[in-house]
Amino acid sequence: MASKEYPYDPLTSYLFSTKDSDSVWEAFNNEKKLHLELQNAVLDAYETLDPDEQWFLDYLLFQKTSLREMGRWISMPKTTVARKRDYILRKLKRKLKYDPTVRKYLTYSSSSD
Repeated sequence: MASKEYPYDPLTSYLFSTKDSDSVWEAFNNEKKLHLELQNAVLDAYETLDPDEQWFLDYLLFQKTSLREMGRWISMPKTTVARKRDYILRKLKRKLKYDPTVRKYLTYSSSSD
């Protein structure tokens, strides 16, 4: 199924059509800024990992390599690959847990629901 293409940006069109467009733009820009700060925080935490761990996550998460295929590459059982992946993700979670940007994002997200 092809993605739907708009001849215009619906969000921009909505923002210009509202009476209170300045406050909507301000909220939109604040959210965009918060997402950029969050992305930087996650990348900073990712860069603190060992190069081997970065390579491991890159192939599993970003290149979408299966656990079985990764296991074949590094001569390791699938279960061990999964445990190693989980260990590295826990390590990232511990680093991000107390990051002020992440805490701000989580507080913002839970309060807007």
